[in-house]
Amino acid sequence: MLFLGIDQHLRQLTISMLRDHLPPVREEPDEVDKLTLDEIEVKSYVGGIVKSFERKAA
Repeated sequence: MLFLGIDQHLRQLTISMLRDHLPPVREEPDEVDKLTLDEIEVKSYVGGIVKSFERKAA
């Protein structure tokens, strides 16, 4: 029974420690420009899914 109390105490301690070490709040980024499929060059596929791609040169 004593071990259950210690386990719960350590779990609460860890959660409170994590809460005190959160990353700083940042502003939301501006909207990102969207690419069309004509602007993308697929480099490789894995099982029919795009693995890597690049933006085509203008």
